[in-house]
Amino acid sequence: MKVRDRILGEEVTLEPDLVALASAIVPYENGALAKMLKVPLNSNGFFLEAHMKLRPVDFATDGFSWRPAHYPKSISESISQSDAAVARATSAMAKGYVNVLPTISEVDRERCIGCGLCESLCPFNAIRVVETEKGKKSETIAASCKGAASAAPAVHKWP
Repeated sequence: MKVRDRILGEEVTLEPDLVALASAIVPYENGALAKMLKVPLNSNGFFLEAHMKLRPVDFATDGFSWRPAHYPKSISESISQSDAAVARATSAMAKGYVNVLPTISEVDRERCIGCGLCESLCPFNAIRVVETEKGKKSETIAASCKGAASAAPAVHKWP
């Protein structure tokens, strides 16, 4: 049997004893979900993992997933990764809280004029303008802040 090997880019002759056909695994339309979770996709449309060998359950940003969310996997790899994701989820639920990274911005309320520019610039929607005793001022939503430094540097400070 002659087939075209897409990786080698040439025709290959095979003499198999058995041919098993499997349906293709294509990613779900992840664009909207990836944008909402702020998780990048790879060129095939699967979620990008932090590191294939060192952190296979973690997204490239905060959070974690398992199985074919990253790419098609073997059954044993899927089971191992599912077990790891369950362990991560249950440990967070058992603690009752999730640690937030210390790289968050802090608003200098004396300099803030409440214009909302930092709120519109933040790619993580981690800043909001609220009414205070001294008028409108911005504040950081610590759980959402990733320290992107796109907020107005004159008003926001980072540790």
